[in-house]
Amino acid sequence: MHKPLISIIIPTYNRAHLIGATLDSVLAQTYTNWECIIVDDESTDATAERLMHYVNKDSRFQFLVRPDSRKKGSAASRNIGFEASKGDLIYWLDSDDLLVPNAFETYIQAMTDECDAVVALVTQTDLKTGKVLQTNTIQSTSLLEDYYAGLVTFYVCGPLWKRTFLEKQQQLFDESLSILIDWDFTMRLLYQHPNLIYLEESLVYYRQHEGSLKTNIIQLNLEKLEAAFDLRKRHLTFIKDRKLGKVRVFRAHLRDLYLQILRFSLSQKNPTIQKNYFRKVIKEDVKLLDGVHLIRTILGYLAYRFVGKGYRWLR
Repeated sequence: MHKPLISIIIPTYNRAHLIGATLDSVLAQTYTNWECIIVDDESTDATAERLMHYVNKDSRFQFLVRPDSRKKGSAASRNIGFEASKGDLIYWLDSDDLLVPNAFETYIQAMTDECDAVVALVTQTDLKTGKVLQTNTIQSTSLLEDYYAGLVTFYVCGPLWKRTFLEKQQQLFDESLSILIDWDFTMRLLYQHPNLIYLEESLVYYRQHEGSLKTNIIQLNLEKLEAAFDLRKRHLTFIKDRKLGKVRVFRAHLRDLYLQILRFSLSQKNPTIQKNYFRKVIKEDVKLLDGVHLIRTILGYLAYRFVGKGYRWLR
């Protein structure tokens, strides 16, 4: 029986304290026909020394360094890894994720000739405590809309992709982006309507820490929030121009995401972001011609700002 080669591609930057556990989880795989390409983004810690231990230990590991000619960031590192890979199947893994021992064996057993990828559940855990935070949702009858809204998430480590499908794409990871790189990558693949097989078990542990997007949202990093929403608006324009779905549905999702930030900024008493995202919600209400929601938003915002009540109206 043919055992396809899986190329595991890992971008890393200053992960000397984390990547060992990740690579140990690769070594522990019951499916053994893999290569693991780690692309370092010019780390300034002991990452390189840590990686050489694994390269010297097992020839299936490869260690590359992003050349100066490529833009810094995980997008370029992942693309470089793909360019160097030889596998029939491609798996993107982050340098702080952990695989369960039978992950690849489970993926391979589910793979068919017709599918473009197999998507597994991912369990999100707290890096410091190990506490399970949540498991993602990967299936939907309105996949594109719900992925856009964040109701469905694959994480970059959820799917095992066929190389033949990825090679058809004009672009893999967008090296010009600074945020939502994985989300943008998956959105563009979903536009192609890939044939997906879903697994009902979690094969990966995604460890949340200070560098994650969710932490940036919790800290209300305005610059990164703006960059994230600019990208969502760019995709909304693309969807509208290509007639890929009901624009009103996507716009309502965008409005609801703005509303989430507004609600959180009110609870954190951040007046700058409150005003900014209040205006954004109002603007989308007008575009949607949603007068009822517009009135609820105005009343809820004013009530909460001035008397500390009315939060329930902001939904």
